Amino acid sequence: MRRAAAVGLVLLLVGSALGATGLGAATTLQPGFSAYAPDNTVQPGSQTSLGVQLVNSATSGAGNASGTARNVRVSLDENGAPIDVKTGTIPLGSVPNGATIPATFAITVDEDAKPGTYDVDVDVRYEYTNADGETVTRTARPEIEVEVADGARFQVNDVRSDVSVGERGDVTFDLENVGDEVTSAVVEVQSGSPTIAFGNSASASRYVGEWGDDETKQVSFEGMATPDAETRPLPLYVTVTYETEDGITQTSQKLTTSVTPAGKQTAQLTDVSSRLFVGEKGPLTATVTNRGPNPLHDATIAMQPNGETVVPVEPSQPLGTLDVGESATIEYPIRVAESAEPGPRQFSFVVNYQNADDELRQTAPLTTRVTVGDEQDFSLDSVVANLRVDTEGRVQGTLVNDGPVGVENAVVVLQPIGTGISTQSPEYAVGSLEAGGEASFSFPVSVSEGSEAGPRQFSVVVQYQNADGEQRKSRTLSEQVTVAGQRDVFSVEPVNTSLAAGSSDSVTLRLSNNGDENLTNINAKAFVDDPISADSDESYVPSLAAGESTTVEFELSATEDADERAYPLKLDFQYDEPDGDTRLSDTYQVPIRLTAATDDGGVSMTLIGGVAVVLLGAIGFAYTRYR
Repeated sequence: MRRAAAVGLVLLLVGSALGATGLGAATTLQPGFSAYAPDNTVQPGSQTSLGVQLVNSATSGAGNASGTARNVRVSLDENGAPIDVKTGTIPLGSVPNGATIPATFAITVDEDAKPGTYDVDVDVRYEYTNADGETVTRTARPEIEVEVADGARFQVNDVRSDVSVGERGDVTFDLENVGDEVTSAVVEVQSGSPTIAFGNSASASRYVGEWGDDETKQVSFEGMATPDAETRPLPLYVTVTYETEDGITQTSQKLTTSVTPAGKQTAQLTDVSSRLFVGEKGPLTATVTNRGPNPLHDATIAMQPNGETVVPVEPSQPLGTLDVGESATIEYPIRVAESAEPGPRQFSFVVNYQNADDELRQTAPLTTRVTVGDEQDFSLDSVVANLRVDTEGRVQGTLVNDGPVGVENAVVVLQPIGTGISTQSPEYAVGSLEAGGEASFSFPVSVSEGSEAGPRQFSVVVQYQNADGEQRKSRTLSEQVTVAGQRDVFSVEPVNTSLAAGSSDSVTLRLSNNGDENLTNINAKAFVDDPISADSDESYVPSLAAGESTTVEFELSATEDADERAYPLKLDFQYDEPDGDTRLSDTYQVPIRLTAATDDGGVSMTLIGGVAVVLLGAIGFAYTRYR
């Protein structure tokens, strides 16, 4: 051991001497990195940048003459610190010995980060060439310190606004100090959209003074949305400038929030009706509703110009003050010139009102479509029909005289409904009918067997005499009626339809009225063929209500040699309809099931034969067993 130590000491002295005399190999440098963060103070809940300075402090070793590190890449490892690094690996290229190079990382500090100093790892990966010309890859992991400051922090809890498109209003923020108490606080709001302004500027500020920790303040600004603003969240940015307890003025991080303008002030026109006729003055009645978002003060409604033949009797109608959702009914008098053409017309109205600042405003036009009628008009009400293919029904309803005057000798004339649909009485006289008066009408209508089921247009015209005794004819009045598909009047179901060969017995059937009307004097007639005969082939039902069922019976006989199978029983029915017409139904068919004949003693040969087989089998078994 002592000898080895002595040898090592000798070698060390020799090496030192060679180095001192310059006779050894050239000095080599191995790159190495340290790091520091000049501005390392961050606020809880903030999104910020963290600048890191990297220093290549090469040391003597198995490196190269220059100590340069190549392909340098750097990243941050939170190492448990309350931050979230958003930036990945940053390439820095080559870093000479002694050089300092910056790298900037985007970080987010946790909202609930506790104040204090935290160590964060800086991962540096690099390459260099050693004395043998080989490329060496190394990783350095210096640490930097990040300090989470203890100070005021703010958050936006709520934003409320009554600003509507094209109008002014208040924007109110609920702001909470979730950090330390501050003084001389000033809240500033900055618009992030050109369609939102505060006064005549994109920003505004309010002094709020002292602000305790965990205290919430409501801060309001007068905002305005331009007429072209969209009704969607528009960005706003809030900052708080304040003084700390040390008298230092600081500004909070920018808080991002939004405001959604309410839609433009609107009104709605509903329940529109009119009694306008050529050459007459009449009212247009409607309901005007304030659809918001703000009240309408001292509102009036005015009709827009509609040509020279249709003019308002008065320029406007008062509505008063309407809160949001409140309605008012108007009866707007309008005069129609004698030269006007009847038919549909587009009417436009505007609502003039004062806003909360007593400024005169006007809504967008409210349009509606009404019909200008002739001097006389009618309408139909309560039109119903019970039409079905291959049947006769009725179409009935109420004729209403919509005025403006009464008529004499009015007749409702049914127009052709369609192929296969006809009536023997196309006219129905209602006589005199005052304005607003009503009269019932009814037409018998037959639908042929080949017609198609489905909706049909029911149309009538009214022929009448005016006050001068002149004959007039109304416009065509139409309603839709439905023709139902063809359906059998009756349905027939077997109840007891078995008959033994060589016997006579009664068969029972269930008869149902499938129609919509009560039927009377129903005579059922049965038809059979050999080997079945009818001893009683008729049955009578006095009446059968719609949807009701009853039973009918017939006496039938079958020959002894008849085969065991089903045989048809055919029936038809003669009946009376409610209007007295006698109809004959289609032919219906029900199966009659013939069973085997029975002997006079009532015991069938099949049963006797079966018993004999059983007895013979038993005897044979006994004989075999005991032989």
